[in-house]
Amino acid sequence: MALTGFCFLRMLSPIDEERESVQRLDSDAKPESCPEKSLPQMVGGHGPWQLRHWALFLIAGFGCSLHLFSVYPFSSAVDCSCGRKEGKEIYGTETSSTSPNSSELIPVNKACFYGAFLNTKQDSGICPNGGLVIYAKGIYFVGILLSGLTTHFLIFRFGKRITALVSCALLLVSSVAVAWVQNTGSYLVLRLIISFGMMNVYLLSVSTLKEFMGEEYILVYGLTGHIGWSLAHLLLPLAAWLAGNWFNFSISAACIAIVLFIFLCSIPESVEDFLSKGLNTRAQKVIRQAAWCNGYHTQDVEYFTQNLYQHETKENLKIRCQHVDFKRYFDFFLRFLMGLSASFLYFTSVWLTDWRKDDRSDFYALAGTTEFAASLVLLFFTCFVPPKHLWSAATVLASGSLLLMYATTNNESPISTPPYLLTMFFSSSAFTVVLMQTLFHRPCKSVSNWNAVVSGVALCFGAILAALVDFQKFHGWNPKLFVIFAIPNLTIGCSIAVIPERYFTL
Repeated sequence: MALTGFCFLRMLSPIDEERESVQRLDSDAKPESCPEKSLPQMVGGHGPWQLRHWALFLIAGFGCSLHLFSVYPFSSAVDCSCGRKEGKEIYGTETSSTSPNSSELIPVNKACFYGAFLNTKQDSGICPNGGLVIYAKGIYFVGILLSGLTTHFLIFRFGKRITALVSCALLLVSSVAVAWVQNTGSYLVLRLIISFGMMNVYLLSVSTLKEFMGEEYILVYGLTGHIGWSLAHLLLPLAAWLAGNWFNFSISAACIAIVLFIFLCSIPESVEDFLSKGLNTRAQKVIRQAAWCNGYHTQDVEYFTQNLYQHETKENLKIRCQHVDFKRYFDFFLRFLMGLSASFLYFTSVWLTDWRKDDRSDFYALAGTTEFAASLVLLFFTCFVPPKHLWSAATVLASGSLLLMYATTNNESPISTPPYLLTMFFSSSAFTVVLMQTLFHRPCKSVSNWNAVVSGVALCFGAILAALVDFQKFHGWNPKLFVIFAIPNLTIGCSIAVIPERYFTL
């Protein structure tokens, strides 16, 4: 405990340059023996500095998943037969619903927006506005797409800390405001702002962690940090049950923004952006802070920043002069298919829980437990299996599990539990592999940024497509959907698996 407390205080405390005997070198003077180093090698690729940013990534993933799946308590009983009230308000003061054991209409008084979470159990379910739930799912991914396209520009223009704090403030205000809103349009706008702010913080945490992380540790930190995402999926039914109503749930979710705000107050600026702007002194200060926190010396930091700036300039020239050929377009096309397939399979599997009739809360928690287990299993297999083969195997097995669900479906239970858990396990594995390769791509590759952009856009489009498929729920359940979902993804998984490594690798 004492050692843990010492490490925590050390990583939070600022560097005291008066205590360090750092030799100031002239700009033109080169040390006698100064080997070429990368930034992680200079500050230490693993230590308290990286652990602090890993904790930020873990909490940001938890918050992103919690806000994304926050429509869960309102999306059950989507196939109930009661009428839906048309109008500007999401709910009136009284809503009619049907009990699964009776065809009589039951009046339900609504005190505020969405009222109590009466539909977390189907035996006391209320008929939700299914269209609103689908729009809320889709609008969240639109915010993620906007964030992914603008975050890098905002970081370069305003800096990491200002961008992170403003995004966190927007997240906090919108999370609190959504507790009182009763208008459909206002709710969707606030959900878009929540998505944009939450994803900005999430991407900033990834950028900070990746910048100082050694290549041999980067996937381990990424996969363990992604556990926060699956943990939110697992704990969401419990959080909805403890909150009891939409107001308490929204206020509880807003508390995540307060925790993130505390962490973001000490987030460092980007060394690469400082060097590109010619602010070498500020870049050296950040490097000294990171190195001192990890217990590394800060000698030769002036020469190191000059060498790093020259290396970044050469990499930028390579990107500008690189010829875009057919192989590059083919690579982009395959990455887009992988991201689209992985995202569509994962979110479709999660939202299949809407068709459970009796024990939906327990079933949703069981799906979250399966995703949590998949994250732990991936920690082992990523050490031995290449990412492309791992994704292909997970996609093929997830598609096969969907076909198994089609073979075992019946009128009483449209979602069979064992095949569904297999589908959830393999689809979450495929999604995690693509997500980690997108977020934590190797910065040494000159084309890796474009690869990440293509994969990120594909992930967003796959999620939006999965949300649009939810409109099928207005027409009743059709087991043939399992086959429609499985065949294209099975074809994509098998086709990419047989492509040789020299032509395409993830």
